Order: sequence, then structure tokens, then C-alpha cells
Amino acid sequence: MLKKGLLLFKIVVLLFGITAVLLYGHIQHILSEKQPVPQEVVVQIQNGASLKQIAAVLAENKLVAKPEYFYWYAKINKIYPKIKAGEYLFDKDVALKDVADLLTSGKIYFRKITFPEGITATEFKQILLENEFLSG
Repeated sequence: MLKKGLLLFKIVVLLFGITAVLLYGHIQHILSEKQPVPQEVVVQIQNGASLKQIAAVLAENKLVAKPEYFYWYAKINKIYPKIKAGEYLFDKDVALKDVADLLTSGKIYFRKITFPEGITATEFKQILLENEFLSG
């Protein structure tokens, strides 16, 4: 009876070990798999956005394969409080970790506005009002 119990224990430990190795490999694949970004993508993270909202925006823009992947990565690594609001530019294929690193770095995308020389204050104001990326 003791030998059968010991054999069963060894089998369970072996199966657990195999499962752990396979799971670890799958997680590493998810973290390192690069999502193709065929063109520049600018993503806006709203101030006060929840982690689920952020994950959904990233998935909508095809920067992560599934929103759940980013959600759980951010939860486990406790990066959610470090994510900064703003616009972020993604211009090459990115892995999930790359996305998280950029969102926590605060390296936001800056837009440029050019004002022609010699314009009046009214024209200056009109240019600002017509810019779709400005608010306030």
C-alpha cells in the first residue's frame, strides 16, 4: 500500500512539474510575442481610466493580443498605478512588456503646431480651435 501511495505521489509531482514548465513557456511566449504594428498608432490613455479600459484600448488598437493578457500582466507586476495618462506613439512591432514599459515611462507623444509668421491673435486662436487634438 505504501509503495502504491509513493508511486501515485511521484506521478502527481511529475505531472505538476510538467504542467508548470508548459505554463511557464506559454506565459513567456505571451510576454515576448510581438504584435505587428503596420503603421504608426497613437493611443490615448485617459486620465482616471481603469485598468480594464486601458487594456481594452490597447486591444482595440491591436497592440496586445487579448486585453486579459495586459490586464493580468499589469495586476501581477503592480504597474497600474505607474501608468501615466497621455498619448503614446507605437511605430514598430511591440511585445506586451514593451507596451507596459512605454505606458509607465511617461514618454508621451507630443504634437506640433506651426503658426505662420505675422498672424493676428484672432487667427492664432482660430488655428488652436480648429486643431482636433486640443481640448480645454
